Formats: sequence, C-alpha cells, structure tokens
Amino acid sequence: DNLSGGATLHSTLEYDVDKKVDSSITTFLTSLSQIGPELLSGGLTLSFFERRTTRQLFGLVNNEEKVVWEQWHLRVLVNNTPRPVGDDKAAVMERERIQDTAEGMLRSVLAKIFELAGN
Repeated sequence: DNLSGGATLHSTLEYDVDKKVDSSITTFLTSLSQIGPELLSGGLTLSFFERRTTRQLFGLVNNEEKVVWEQWHLRVLVNNTPRPVGDDKAAVMERERIQDTAEGMLRSVLAKIFELAGN
C-alpha cells in the first residue's frame, strides 16, 4: 500500500512538472518576435540561486526565499523551418541532423556558462 502511494505521488509530481514545462514553453514561444520568414528571436534568463528558509513571527512561520547569486540573459534564435515528417530514410536523417545540431549548440552554450560561473 505504501509503495503504491509513493508511485502515485511520483506520477502526480511528474505530471505537475510536465505541465509546468509545457506551460513555460508555450509562454516562451508566444514571446518570440518574427525577424525573418522562418526565424524568430527572443530571450531566456538562466538563474543560479539558493533557497533560504527564514523564521518569522517568533519562529511560528517559516518563509522560504530564493536568493539569486548569478543570472544570465541569453538571446535565442529559433529556426521555424518545417521539419521533414516522412518515415523515409532521408526524412529521418534530416530530423536527426537538426536535433543533433540543436543539442550541440545548446550543450556548447551551457558548458561556457558553467565554465564562467565556476570561475
């Protein structure tokens, strides 16, 4: 019984996180500006923070605050060119190429941020 309750809690938390991610993506996409036929521009903020708990009202109330210690504002360009949707080998290879390129670019930017933030 305890195990199934834990699984339900995990599923609920996972669903909540998925919902928040989907909502954030939708908000981000609606904030982009058209700068070309299939090119959109916008920005993201990457924040590094710690959570601090403080007690108030003679220790009866705990208040948690988020203390940001570093923030990065990233300019983002989104290529909105339609992706190939077929199941043929060429379409699959092109989707993989697009995905690999995007992941590589993101990995490179994040590695640079973590390198600079660590110094």
